[in-house]
Amino acid sequence: MLWLHQVHHLRPATRDRFAQVVQERWLPEVATRPDTRLAWFATSTRGAVHADEAVTITGVADGAALAELGARVHSGDLTDLAAELSSLRDGVQTRILEPLDYDPFAVTSVTEIPAQPGTGPSRSYMHDFVPPTFGNMRAYEDMMRERYMALTEQDLSGVALRASWRTVPGGGPVPEMFNLSEIRSTAALERLVTEEIPREYKAMGTWMWTALATRDRWTTRLLRSAPWSPLQ
Repeated sequence: MLWLHQVHHLRPATRDRFAQVVQERWLPEVATRPDTRLAWFATSTRGAVHADEAVTITGVADGAALAELGARVHSGDLTDLAAELSSLRDGVQTRILEPLDYDPFAVTSVTEIPAQPGTGPSRSYMHDFVPPTFGNMRAYEDMMRERYMALTEQDLSGVALRASWRTVPGGGPVPEMFNLSEIRSTAALERLVTEEIPREYKAMGTWMWTALATRDRWTTRLLRSAPWSPLQ
């Protein structure tokens, strides 16, 4: 299974309209094929560095399903609808992602993704693109598997990893990892935006200190899922 990840840079005052078109028309139309489903929809929060963005994640069964989706957008049943969505944004960044072997995401088949909008509630997420330093992709994966996955939600101050995927060659910038983490409480969200990371969390031997050997930069977005997103 593969994941089509897209960051949509929305034009001014189009945020609500874009979400409406995706919910009411794009989501059900994409799902008319059994091997493709829109899985997740979220938007940037107030005060975000990247304002007026939407993120969509679409599950496809395999490379053939991905190619079929592309054909539908280019010259098929999704062409006009895709053009309408394009008129509401200034650009889009697309990646093709695959799960890592320790990925905690519960969905492993397109058939597990609802074909209809969900009923909420919304949730808050940290969305991270992490490019390991050159030559250290495998080392970073190993460190995530052996060190990060052993940390408790308390260790992580109320943040829980929900998905960990990597960009496939030809599917976007490589090497690169994508991590999606749910912020489990209002208190955890407040700490993220109002407090510095405690010094002891960055001390020698901790996860944050050790991981710097394999990655020293990343791009974080703070997102809120739509209540109608098929998966939360």
